[in-house]
Amino acid sequence: GAGGLSLGIEQNGYEHALSIDFDKDSIATYKFNRYPGKSKSILCDDIINLTKNKWKEWEYLINKIEIIAGGPPCQGFSTANRRRLIDDPRNELYKNFVQTVNIFKPKVVIMENVQGILKRTTDIRNDFKNIGYYGDALKLRAQDFGIPQNRVRVFFIMLGPMYEEL
Repeated sequence: GAGGLSLGIEQNGYEHALSIDFDKDSIATYKFNRYPGKSKSILCDDIINLTKNKWKEWEYLINKIEIIAGGPPCQGFSTANRRRLIDDPRNELYKNFVQTVNIFKPKVVIMENVQGILKRTTDIRNDFKNIGYYGDALKLRAQDFGIPQNRVRVFFIMLGPMYEEL
């Protein structure tokens, strides 16, 4: 995306380590908006390939990242997608996000998506629980936080293995 989630995290004192998106136009927008000139830590790549290869080039970050935040593709869950399918393969891409969390082992995970993902809350919570993370989904309206848009998003907030089940 354009980098709004990472901007909010950085405004709360955290340093950017790595960003990824599959779409080259999204990456170009992200770089332009957030990190002009800086490119090594911004990847235009496929999370499926990166998780399959266990993030080899980035393994030096394992156990050193406090927060992983991201939004797996949401088109399959979106109510704007009139041709949405229950078996849309994009609905499973969040599992690569979970695998990435399992590799890097951050203290906290924030996963953002559209309201349609709430149908998978139990599955998602169980997938995180299987790797030692506990938490829940929150449905938040952007306008309640001073953002001038009428948009509802879902945030899964998960705490790492050092925390007991909530």
